[in-house]
Formats: sequence, structure tokens, C-alpha cells
Amino acid sequence: MNKFIEEQLQKCKVAKIETISEDEFFIHKKKETDGVIQLNNYYLIELADYIIHPNENFTLAANWNKGVVPKSKLLKAMITQTLGKMIKVDAVSDEDENEVYFGLWLPMGGVKVVKKL
Repeated sequence: MNKFIEEQLQKCKVAKIETISEDEFFIHKKKETDGVIQLNNYYLIELADYIIHPNENFTLAANWNKGVVPKSKLLKAMITQTLGKMIKVDAVSDEDENEVYFGLWLPMGGVKVVKKL
């Protein structure tokens, strides 16, 4: 297969591409559960700026996390609970292993999964 075509197929986000041979590949429709955060799984997650730099009207830390605001943008996290559009994680900073969070609640809309660990 042409390298350019192969590179373009690997960028596809709406289907899984399985290479069968040099000239053949199979396109799988992604399942609804693909890319969904699942309980008891480990992920490298990226937090939105509004979570690590909250304004005075943002009540996540006060109402959900006992005043704790995460400092790092990247966390290695295990999902321990879900509640509506919120997830509860046990996490450690990807940059500083001394920065640890137990029972940290995060809005799913403010979390981007970088990769599953």
C-alpha cells in the first residue's frame, strides 16, 4: 500500500483501520463504547484550563473536591466512579509524582483522554 494512503487511513477517527496485508485493509465501524471512559481503567488524561485555573464562579473545587484544585494539566488516572457527567478518579500528576489525588471529581466535558494506559 502506498505510504501516503496508509498515513491518511491511520488519521481516520470515525473507523478502525485494520491492515490485513500490504494491499488489503479492513475498515471497522467504531462502536459507541470506543473512546468512552470506563470504570477501573487507567488513562492519561488532559484537563481543560478552566479546571486547573478556575475563576471565582467555578464551584467544582468547593462543591465536589473539598477545596482541592488540580495543579497539573496531565494526570495518570484510574476511573473509580461515574455520576451523570462527572467522573471520580484516583490520579497522579504526569509531571510530578508527589502530586497525588484521591477521589477527585472531574466533569467529563473538561477531560480529554490522551491514551489508555
